[in-house]
Amino acid sequence: MAEPAALHATVPLAPSTATLAGPCCSAVPSRAGAVIVVVKPDLSEAWREGHWRGGLGVVLSTAAALGIVATTRARPQRRGLRVLRRGFRDGSESRQLLDLSEDVDAPQTLYQLLGVSRNAGKEDIKKAYYKMQKICHPDIAGPEAEEMCILLNDAYETLSDPEGRDTYDESLALTSTQPVEEKVEIKTDLLPTWKWRPKKHKQPPVWTGEPKSRSLWERVPLEERGHKHQAQKFIYVDEFSCISCRNCCDVAPHTFCIDAEYGRARVYSQWGNGEEWLDYAVSSCPVDCIHWVGRDELQVLEHTTQRRLYDSNGQLPCPMSIRQGFIEQENDAFGMAMEFKAKQEAKEAQRKKKLRYLEAGADKFTQRIREVIAQMSASLRAAIFMKRKLEVAAAWEVYIAQTRGRGRGSGHV
Repeated sequence: MAEPAALHATVPLAPSTATLAGPCCSAVPSRAGAVIVVVKPDLSEAWREGHWRGGLGVVLSTAAALGIVATTRARPQRRGLRVLRRGFRDGSESRQLLDLSEDVDAPQTLYQLLGVSRNAGKEDIKKAYYKMQKICHPDIAGPEAEEMCILLNDAYETLSDPEGRDTYDESLALTSTQPVEEKVEIKTDLLPTWKWRPKKHKQPPVWTGEPKSRSLWERVPLEERGHKHQAQKFIYVDEFSCISCRNCCDVAPHTFCIDAEYGRARVYSQWGNGEEWLDYAVSSCPVDCIHWVGRDELQVLEHTTQRRLYDSNGQLPCPMSIRQGFIEQENDAFGMAMEFKAKQEAKEAQRKKKLRYLEAGADKFTQRIREVIAQMSASLRAAIFMKRKLEVAAAWEVYIAQTRGRGRGSGHV
């Protein structure tokens, strides 16, 4: 049966502490005022008698009894545990290091800072607060712990006040449930001209706050302008009601076209023709599917129309059957636009609400926690969060012991 490699954990030790020794481990002070706790691999008799199973526990219990804090080489926790596990398995003679101090996971919330759950009661929060203050109070830990002490006071004040805790919990919910969205610039201006983007075939339309059609509003000759041009009105075709008669294309060919994908009329260039021709195209439409709308309506109508056409893959009901009452109209262009606009307004209100909470809520505390912990020394950080590291190590001890137990039963280590 293979013997394990030596297990080393370097921890600070008071100068007055004597050298420790035991059947499965030894603790040797170093010149840096620390102690190296070593579990020896050459104790064949102890290993064969099963004493090694508690070896890691001796290291951890010794560290806990002395109140010591690990200050060892920087090594990622996950990689260190993998190396430790490999050393146990193959009995290599290389030094295996159990990292008890570096890469301590910094808390992200006030609950994690105090070490309590989200549904902890007021008494539990109070006990956790006092427990942390016994470690972090400047009279105990020195001046460097002053900022942490102030942060703990603010955390306790926030979580012990019902109204403050509700506000903080709501800010946590907003930050944790807000979906990550594609970063698309949303235009908010309502100018009569905008940057045109060509249509992307077989791709879902993206809301940008701008119409899909091109604007030639500023290029209309002065003699062809009228009241609608002055009022900055634009043309919209209800493609769900269009019967593809091509009348509008014949009257104003520089404004209207028949869409190649869906076979319905639509506007590809706003104000491609003069106002008189556009007025005639609107009034001569046999099914009244062409409308004068404002800029704010146009961008919503064109987006919702293209979205519905994309979702239905262009499979639209016959508009003549709808007009004759054989089938019901399922696509109300203006109704869909109003619904979309209401959702956008609610979304914007939610975004502003989230920003207000974040300014004085979860994100502010999270950033403050990071800053305070970053300013502390490695020894103080480890002293505060050692318990979590010890629990992780103890869990690995149990795992390794269980793995060996299975190995003995099957004839393998």
